[in-house]
Amino acid sequence: MTNRMKLAQRVISAESWQGNYWGPNGVIALNRQQFKKLCGQGKTREALASLSSTYYSASGSAFARMRLASIFGKPVWTLEALWCLWRAVRLSDALGREAGTQGMTADQLDVRARILFKWGSRFSRKRVDDAFFITTTALKRNINRDTEVLLLMGLGEIQEARQQYKESFHAYRKGSGLVERGVSASTAVRFYRSLGAHYRRLKRPDPATIAENRALEIAQKDGGMGDQILKLQSEIAGAICK
Repeated sequence: MTNRMKLAQRVISAESWQGNYWGPNGVIALNRQQFKKLCGQGKTREALASLSSTYYSASGSAFARMRLASIFGKPVWTLEALWCLWRAVRLSDALGREAGTQGMTADQLDVRARILFKWGSRFSRKRVDDAFFITTTALKRNINRDTEVLLLMGLGEIQEARQQYKESFHAYRKGSGLVERGVSASTAVRFYRSLGAHYRRLKRPDPATIAENRALEIAQKDGGMGDQILKLQSEIAGAICK
């Protein structure tokens, strides 16, 4: 990868964390440009992994905006969220065909599993089962702590959806222990966000609030996680309205 492409990737990453996905200079447009360049260099797997991840993150941001939007804005953001998620699934499936499970990194498997789970939890139980298989496969590898935390977080969400509540509890507990031992701020925020949502779904508002406040504290201290703050605020607002 050239220095110019590395710089572009850093810009894409920074803008993603701020939630600037749309418009001519948004993350989606920038990543589509990168996609063409990477494919032109024969780096199809890297291109598919990056663009599928962008559409997945944009979908989450659109869902968050939908929860906070007025009654007139909700349909617009719902359609945008579903469109981005559908694009993420298509690209991720292409990556799966191109590389296979064994040809993907643990981080790529984590993103693919999350995409399939997000789609499957709405439209297809088989996709949820596929996400479970991919996540457990990735966890068997020799991986760094941040990746393991994110995979355990995903596993906890999947097991909860499969009504495997005891197993879900153990996944989150193991993840919590790893977070306390030290991970990046971005990983900690994502984990505590997920943990808070998990507790809210189980009707346990007190530990949910503790986890959400911890996520918000870390995100605000970092200063570069506007999108995570938006998603967290939308989840809290959604829980209050229920």
